[in-house]
Amino acid sequence: MNTSKFKNALGEIKKEHFTNCNATTVSTEGRYLAVNGNFLALSWSNQGEIVVVDSSSFCSVKPDQPRIKGRRANVLDLEFSPHSSDLLAAAFDDCIVSLYKIPEGGLTEHLTQEVQIYQKHMKKVPFVTFNPVASNVVCTGAFLGDLHVWNALTGDSYVELKADETPTCVQWSPNGTLIGATTKKKTINIFDPRANKLIMNHIINEQFQASKFAWLDNEQFVTLGWTKTKAKMMRLWDIRKIKDDLSAESEVTSIKIDLSSTVTTPFVDRESKLVYAIAKGEAMVRTFDYSTGHFVKGIDFSSGEPSISTVMFDRKCLDYNRLEVDRFARYVNSHKVFYVSYTIPRRNPGYDPTLYPPVECGEAALTYEQWVGGETAEPIKKEINTIENKFVSKVENFVKKEVKVEAKSPDSKIKELEGKIAEMSVKINQLTEENAKLRKQIEAKKAQKQQQTQVQEEQPQEQTNQIVQEEPQQEQPPQEEQPPEEQPQEQVQEQPPVEQPPEEQAQEQPPEEQPPQEEQPPQEEQPIEIQMQVEEQPPEEQPQEQAQEQPPEEQPPEEQPPEEQAQEQPQEEQQPPEEQLQQNEVQEENNPEENQE
Repeated sequence: MNTSKFKNALGEIKKEHFTNCNATTVSTEGRYLAVNGNFLALSWSNQGEIVVVDSSSFCSVKPDQPRIKGRRANVLDLEFSPHSSDLLAAAFDDCIVSLYKIPEGGLTEHLTQEVQIYQKHMKKVPFVTFNPVASNVVCTGAFLGDLHVWNALTGDSYVELKADETPTCVQWSPNGTLIGATTKKKTINIFDPRANKLIMNHIINEQFQASKFAWLDNEQFVTLGWTKTKAKMMRLWDIRKIKDDLSAESEVTSIKIDLSSTVTTPFVDRESKLVYAIAKGEAMVRTFDYSTGHFVKGIDFSSGEPSISTVMFDRKCLDYNRLEVDRFARYVNSHKVFYVSYTIPRRNPGYDPTLYPPVECGEAALTYEQWVGGETAEPIKKEINTIENKFVSKVENFVKKEVKVEAKSPDSKIKELEGKIAEMSVKINQLTEENAKLRKQIEAKKAQKQQQTQVQEEQPQEQTNQIVQEEPQQEQPPQEEQPPEEQPQEQVQEQPPVEQPPEEQAQEQPPEEQPPQEEQPPQEEQPIEIQMQVEEQPPEEQPQEQAQEQPPEEQPPEEQPPEEQAQEQPQEEQQPPEEQLQQNEVQEENNPEENQE
């Protein structure tokens, strides 16, 4: 079971980054970037120039930014000295390696003069690396397998080694005693430079893609290569198992990465026991934990943009107040350089000594002479919070007060509950009283609304009665429009047989609608008066009475009472047409006002 504290490290991109970075487009197995706690160097354009900026101050690189100039050749590799943060080594494709001293505070003008130059290589130099323990010891790898170890102070060559093919990766062991180089011949060569001896040559790759490697400790290393089935594999090797027997199997463990053909470089954090696999031209970063002796897959990270070149910060540059365990600088296709930070996820971050064992402080343990004399030492390490670091964030101190809660007896708890019950009962009584008041108010409002609706219903009935009483006096139809002969005859013809006795209808007839007896004219004018009475009757009352007593299908809407119809029918039948004419003339003489109207 894996109990590592770092297996859940999460990667994230920092918001700040460098922009307008016009890096070189020359293809190389080396690095376009070099970074430390003070400076960031970037191979600029294809004219052999190098831009140097403050690594902790993100900015946009200006076209007139001060740069390192003086050479026409292309830059193939860059690296800062681990013991002097202002010493930069640059390898060029004109077989020359130059050392530059960066002034304090950075470049304020173009730098054209190097402090040292090494020009004993006969081929292009794609790799340059400093010894991690001894000061001023430099190793460079050139085409056709030439490896030179030389003095940075004098520029003199100490030893020249020969690998079996052009190197694809060159690194010193952690204690600076061995040099490892993977080659295009699918092998790895391990040298002891002070003994000028090849101690290991083993096949680690079965395909033609360039393989890479990194040291885990002084005896073990990890490689990234391919199998015959074109599967990309990460393997752990131990040089103690093979030594002189080159046919012995030295692989300890392995894990499959993927099936892609992109060249992948391993980056090792020896304190946290983490390996990062970063492929050139891919956005994915894969994490593995080897604390148990086997590779355990961690949490992958994707930056969203494919990487062209990636370098790793020294562990002494980490922000330990944010629980940062590793940080990378990546140059991408959009001409930007951004940082990828790996942190341990915790709710309350802060410095945790258990996550930060002593780290390499950057001090040299040996001088060049001591190292050449055969002395061996481990890198000098210190506590991370005692090393000067510009990347450390401010500490946030959270003060948490402890609240003491006294244990309560059962009697006190019962009293508290009784008091709460009494309070709740009082509230319940208050709510019931308020509820009763509200109900009374609602009932009173309902009664008021009912009274208002009754008054509104009575008013229109009174108004309609007044209008019905006034209608016979004001509205009298003219005699010319409806002759007296035709309307009674039509009514007589359309009158259906009477089913009910006429006495009931006569009783139901309202007395107000019948005209007084005194005003009735003689019998000769009776048909006219009957016609007037029929017209003066309101259309609303008669249909209501008939709707109650007679079915609507048998009786039409406008009908006269049966008594009046009975009187009209015999009189109309006895009168001849000549008498009707005389009656009309008499009526016109008696009512001159109506004729005028």
